[in-house]
Amino acid sequence: MRLTSLPSSTMHRNRILSMLLGCAVLVGLSEVCWSQATINEGLETAAIYVDASKGSDSNNGSKNTPLKTIGASVGKAMANNHASTGTRVIINPGTYRESVSISGDYRSTKLPITFQAATNGSVFISGADLMSGWTVSSQNPKIFQNNWPYRFGICAISGGNVPFEQEIMLRAEMIIVNRMPLTQVLSLSSMLPGTFFIDDAHAMAYVYPPSGTNMSTATVEVATRPHMLEDDGQSYVVFRGLTFQYANSCHGNAAVVVGRKATNVLFDSDTFVWNNSTGLAFNAQYFTVQNSVALHNGALGFSSYHVKHDLWQNDVANYNNWRGAQGAFYTWDAGGAKWLLDHDGTYTNVTAAFNQGNGIAWDTDQQNLTLTGLVSANNITNGIQIEKDEGPINLSKSYVCNNNLLGLNYRGGLSCAILKQ
Repeated sequence: MRLTSLPSSTMHRNRILSMLLGCAVLVGLSEVCWSQATINEGLETAAIYVDASKGSDSNNGSKNTPLKTIGASVGKAMANNHASTGTRVIINPGTYRESVSISGDYRSTKLPITFQAATNGSVFISGADLMSGWTVSSQNPKIFQNNWPYRFGICAISGGNVPFEQEIMLRAEMIIVNRMPLTQVLSLSSMLPGTFFIDDAHAMAYVYPPSGTNMSTATVEVATRPHMLEDDGQSYVVFRGLTFQYANSCHGNAAVVVGRKATNVLFDSDTFVWNNSTGLAFNAQYFTVQNSVALHNGALGFSSYHVKHDLWQNDVANYNNWRGAQGAFYTWDAGGAKWLLDHDGTYTNVTAAFNQGNGIAWDTDQQNLTLTGLVSANNITNGIQIEKDEGPINLSKSYVCNNNLLGLNYRGGLSCAILKQ
């Protein structure tokens, strides 16, 4: 299964720029790059191949006898790393229904590991599993039902003290029919074409497919995994050309997570799409996210917390916070990107548009940041939000246009709290 091909980050950016008229333009200091990931992929002397359809995890991972799962390749690549051998993992086209975890420990060396799609955009790491056996509901011949074996329940309220988070944004269920995510409703009587309802009390799922759908032949997927990828402290790692989709993370969590002990991590030409909460989240140092796209995530496209020496360049975060918007939640952890406690960060040619929340937000304790070439447009609330920060924050050569579509009197293009002195 694969999604319709997605435009590159450059195509997204050019499309948004061509739409903008009468924008506020920020001009100022020249670009400064504080730091970024430094990884010498030329040190990778071993190759491991993965193929979801032709491989087996009992194989040795050669080109002719590939592994079946990315998870199996992690074990072999880490064994090479401990033996001071750099490794390139080449992943053949396909859908990989697994949650990948890579962890660093005292045996880890500085030899690099790259996880790379054989063809960019052809590898889908999915949080969803196939579900068959749908039957016509006695309630309505246009609605289909199935047994529901999961007990995801209601997610905890974010931060424990936000009283206005409605139930719909605290749900983690996702059902996708023929590559189209359906909209969740909270009662059978609320169902319309393109929706689904989970009846926890009776362990049943109901789907009202879009008009013209043949459910006897349709591909139905159910999101079952909260994370597609977790890097728990392994450094000198590259992820390239991969798509991460359909994670059923609760609000405040992410499909892809890089932990604090990791350094020198690079995401290049990756896509984070249709996840229930945030696409990509960092709590690390010396990392780069470039040429990457976060679209249609339920809360945020990109996020970071307590990070240093990061570079974001040529990235796009559009159409995010669909899950929050279902509950009229447009503020906290909602929108294109949110960066918190970031020191020595550089942002170049970032686009944040049509988000149901802020375009971008820097939330508390930001120091030595440079943003150049931002396009933030047509977002529900602020184009740029800056809260209590030491600074300096240098903004230049950027377009901030047509934001605050809600028309709130305390929001707009650039919204700033009092900066620390």
